[in-house]
Amino acid sequence: MEENGLKSAEKQRDQFKSGFGFIMAAAGSAVGLGNIWRFPYVTGTNGGGAFVFVYLLCAVTVGATLLLAEFVIGRHGSANAIDSYAKIKKNAKYIGFLGFFSAFIFLSYYSVVSGWTVFYSIQSFIGLNGITPDQTGAFFCAFISDPFKPLLYHAIFMVLTIAIVIKGVSKGIEACTKIMMPMLFILLIVLVLRSVTLSGAAEGIKWYLKPDFSKITAGTCIAALGQVFFSMSVGMSGMVTYASYLGKKENLPKTSIVVALMDSTVALLDLAFGAMYKCLEKVFLTCLIILGRIFLFHWADLRLQYS
Repeated sequence: MEENGLKSAEKQRDQFKSGFGFIMAAAGSAVGLGNIWRFPYVTGTNGGGAFVFVYLLCAVTVGATLLLAEFVIGRHGSANAIDSYAKIKKNAKYIGFLGFFSAFIFLSYYSVVSGWTVFYSIQSFIGLNGITPDQTGAFFCAFISDPFKPLLYHAIFMVLTIAIVIKGVSKGIEACTKIMMPMLFILLIVLVLRSVTLSGAAEGIKWYLKPDFSKITAGTCIAALGQVFFSMSVGMSGMVTYASYLGKKENLPKTSIVVALMDSTVALLDLAFGAMYKCLEKVFLTCLIILGRIFLFHWADLRLQYS
């Protein structure tokens, strides 16, 4: 009776309805602060194009391989991350616990920053007219110093997140990421196309695409490898959990490569925009508002690399 109940529960377990939906959800999990904020900053402090070359090499080899490993573990287990690792080896259960704990830590600050993004998104329509890039620092400090506003927008973000997750995998996460991920790509492409039409863009593109291999050091390689882990969300069991809801017919090697390429593409598009920052004083503010890039002090370091 107990075995029949378990089999029945497995049959009723929600799944991604399409390979495209899974790829969008996995890419949505991978794409985040690591791409939009950290990648341009780390690139600027590690040699520009040289770092990009090393990063892409690590992403295609190490990143895609680790994604594949987590996809295999998750689909084989068809359970939460803790039980999926336990099905491989009972003593490996602690890996799932570590991943769960890591995800909890990430949520503690991602949700705060995402609340800031909700605030900036609203303010971009009603409260930021006339503010110059030089004034954004004071504007941000005034916001986070407020005893009520950050908590309010953090709560709004958490409610929105819960509303999506509570609908399940196919009707919640998959349905939303099918819309939001293409929108993100369209937004970034529009910003990049706009940026290359402005004066001074050629200088930024040259810095971005022309690697100086003499700047590649052991530190550059370590930074690139660390960026792969940070940006692709590997090692925290999130991809294991997603893959546990994936059907047996999906091609995992192909999926892992596509997700790795999508994650890297977002980072490269964001960097392409950031590389031309010094000719984009006004447009950069718009990008800051839309994507929640409230870490302007890091972009100052990036600008110094080619100014």
